[in-house]
Amino acid sequence: MSDQPLLNLDVDIAGHDATYPLLPPGDYPFTIKSLGVEDNKDKSGRNLVVEFSTTAPVQSTRGKTIPAGHVLKNYYPLQPSAEAVAKGTPDKWKDRIRLLIDAALNTNEQNRPNLTPEVAAALHGKTLLATVA
Repeated sequence: MSDQPLLNLDVDIAGHDATYPLLPPGDYPFTIKSLGVEDNKDKSGRNLVVEFSTTAPVQSTRGKTIPAGHVLKNYYPLQPSAEAVAKGTPDKWKDRIRLLIDAALNTNEQNRPNLTPEVAAALHGKTLLATVA
């Protein structure tokens, strides 16, 4: 490593757009690239973390093309939030997981499986249609 002081830096980053590309409203096919479980931010519970990848190039709202294979990460709480408990809707957190399973496995209320390690493994590699509003 250089022995020059860090304070001698002068990097022009003013015109650099470091924001994420945004998908315009519409329906897009995504493939479930990976699934895992991580602690949530405040360490009060766990999240199912699902990485989705685009299946085709998409024109972003910023003008750049988002390439096929671009990864988007989504977090699904695995327990109720304090706010949901206070509002009397402690099971609301299950809705997003239900939608994920139904979209990926073509299930419904009558035949939807519980989220188990086997079901999580079955989600991997599935392609589903996501609506961006």
